[in-house]
Amino acid sequence: MAHQDVRVIPVWELEARQVLEEQVTPLIPFLPLMRGSGPVEMQAGLQHLRERGLVEAEVVMALFASFLMDVSEIARWMRWDMAVVRESPWYRQILEEGLQVGFQQGLQQGLQQGLQQGLQQGHRESILRLLGLRFDPGSPSLERVARRLAAIEDVDRLRDLLAEAMQTPSIEAFLASLDKE
Repeated sequence: MAHQDVRVIPVWELEARQVLEEQVTPLIPFLPLMRGSGPVEMQAGLQHLRERGLVEAEVVMALFASFLMDVSEIARWMRWDMAVVRESPWYRQILEEGLQVGFQQGLQQGLQQGLQQGLQQGHRESILRLLGLRFDPGSPSLERVARRLAAIEDVDRLRDLLAEAMQTPSIEAFLASLDKE
């Protein structure tokens, strides 16, 4: 049976200079979170990572720095090789998750908008059909009603107009009530 003792050391309790002096490469991407970390320590850490070809570690370091520093400041001392960043598995995963969330939000928004437009159109058509059945279906006034209804987007208002179309004494009276708005 194997046994291993582990001691957890919060990274924010470490001294940035000590990690750099001892060249503890796995901890260098966490420099922005350490005590005494500033632009000088960041640049020394970046140099250490670059010398070892650890480009993804640079991205991790920039990510942690972005929680604490202004992004424009980070961009001044970071070399953003976006081609490398785009090839990162993290970047691809973030992009895929973002696209999925965006797609789901867009789909939901589209469905809601489509439902709203469907209700609007359905009420408009019902009003015109009802007025056509109750009065003269060939009346030129129906075209004026259609143009006026097309400008109304409020579904509740269209629903009220449908009820009004059931009770109006004439198409002209219905038009007059539309003109009062």
